[in-house]
Amino acid sequence: MISLAFIYKPSNPYLCGLRPNNNFGKFYLEALKRNPDVEVTYYGSDTVLDCKDIERHDVYLFFDTIQWGIPELRNIENLKGLRIAGINDAHSWQATGSSGKTRKQMLFELGIDYCYYQHTPDYFYQFYPEIENYWWIPMGFDAELYKDIKPWEERRGDKVLLTGVLGSEYYGFRELCKKHPDVEYVTPGNYEKMRYKAGKYDGDNYKSLLENYKFAIASSYDIANKYFEICAAGCFCLAHIDDNNHCGIIGVIEGEHCTFIHKDSVHGRIVNAITVPDNEYYKEAAKRGREFVYQNYTHDKCVERLVNHIKGV
Repeated sequence: MISLAFIYKPSNPYLCGLRPNNNFGKFYLEALKRNPDVEVTYYGSDTVLDCKDIERHDVYLFFDTIQWGIPELRNIENLKGLRIAGINDAHSWQATGSSGKTRKQMLFELGIDYCYYQHTPDYFYQFYPEIENYWWIPMGFDAELYKDIKPWEERRGDKVLLTGVLGSEYYGFRELCKKHPDVEYVTPGNYEKMRYKAGKYDGDNYKSLLENYKFAIASSYDIANKYFEICAAGCFCLAHIDDNNHCGIIGVIEGEHCTFIHKDSVHGRIVNAITVPDNEYYKEAAKRGREFVYQNYTHDKCVERLVNHIKGV
C-alpha cells in the first residue's frame, strides 16, 4: 500500500466546481482515494501549510506548484519521500505565485521528482524542454454519471454539436467548425470582468446536453476531457486529431470508434453524417467509442495510470 499525501488549495476553482468541468475535482477528491493501491491523506489549505504538520508519506502529490493551486508551503524540507506535481496548463508556465517565482521555477524550488498532466508529451516539451520526468495522465470522465444515456433513436441528427470556449490563439479549429451551417454551437460559461459566470451546461449538466445529439465535435489544441465525454455520452465523435495537436495518443481508431476531422475534411465529414444520421455505421461506431473510453479513460482508470507510474519508480 502506497501512503500518499495530496497537497492542494480547496478553493481552487477546478476543485470546487467553479469552472466548466468538474473532472479535476472528481479525479483528485473522489477517484484517487478509491484506488486500492494507495492510502490518501488530504492536506488542504487556502492560506499557509506548514510541512512540519504533514505526517511521513511515501509520496507527496501537489495539485500545482504555485499558490493558484496549493497553499504557501513552509518547511518543505520536512517532506521525506517522492514528490510529484501537476503542472496544469503548460502554456502558463510563467504564471507566478506569492513568491514571485514561476510554475517552472517552482518545480525545482519544491524539489519535484516527477510531473504530469493531460497534455501530450509533445505539447508539454514545447514549454518544459529541460524537464525529463513527465507522465501523460488524462483526467478522464465520471463513469457513474454516464452510466445511463438516452437511446440513439431519441437523439437529433440534423445538427452536429460543438461546445467549448473559442478564440483564435488556441481554438482556431473550433472557430472554423462554428461557421459551418450544419453545426450547432452551444456556449459554455464565460468570464465577465475576470469573474467566471457559469454556463447552463457546466459540470454534470454537460452530459444532459451531449445525449440529445447523435453527433458531436471534439476539438482542442491538445487533450481535452470532451474527447472522452462525447464518446461516453454515446455520441458519434467527430474527433479533431491531426499532426499538430497529437491527440492520436488517446488510441481511438479512425472508422472504428469515431472519425477524424481536420481543416480539409471537416465539411465533408459533417455533411456525410447529417445526410444519413440513421446509418447503422454511426450508431455502432458510437457504441464502440463508448466502450473504448469506459475501458480506458474513466476517472478510476486514469488514477490507475498515475498509480502505476508511481509504482514503477
